[in-house]
Amino acid sequence: MCVCVCVSSVQLALEASEAATAKVRMESALMSMTTHPHILRHVEYLEHEGRAVLVTELCSLGSLENVLEASGV
Repeated sequence: MCVCVCVSSVQLALEASEAATAKVRMESALMSMTTHPHILRHVEYLEHEGRAVLVTELCSLGSLENVLEASGV
């Protein structure tokens, strides 16, 4: 089975507090527990070479902004 995913990454600042990094980890953990037809499915979270990497399912319709624009909202 082939699953299309979206990979997003952000640079973790060297001076970022442990609390800020913990918040990013917590948000990822909460996403992994969320199941809803209107929320992207969480696939993976990892930290690599000072970057936080979030992998989610790919939204084939594009961004929410594009969907709303196309529907005339």
